[in-house]
Amino acid sequence: MSHTVSGKITRAPKIQQGQNANGQYTAFFFEVSEFIKGYGEEQDGYTNYSVAFFPKTQGAIDFHTKAIQEGAFVVVSCEKLKIDISNPDYPKLKMDNARLENFFNPNQQATQQAPQYQQQQVPQQQAPQYQQQQQQYQQR
Repeated sequence: MSHTVSGKITRAPKIQQGQNANGQYTAFFFEVSEFIKGYGEEQDGYTNYSVAFFPKTQGAIDFHTKAIQEGAFVVVSCEKLKIDISNPDYPKLKMDNARLENFFNPNQQATQQAPQYQQQQVPQQQAPQYQQQQQQYQQR
């Protein structure tokens, strides 16, 4: 079963570079806090998640570097959750096989522009035909 979490990265991520049997790697480790609204007499609360990404290509590393920053709002999905109670005062859920679905980083200025679309003009000969169809529809 897939789990999807959206929340804010509240602490600076840890970025680790190294080398193993598969070659060089870059790993991103961070935590996401998901806000939970309390109803009635319940207090508001948070659920904390621990996330790790291991992008394989340089393009993916660049994308994750831009997306995973303190203060960014992210949407992350995973296959399984594991309970981490190594610190009983700060329990969290570890996201297993996590994927970054989307992000919004308010710390960055928009570097990409939306594509410019040209309006398509209807040829003059089609306009009367459209008007006729609309008149027939209104008469019904």
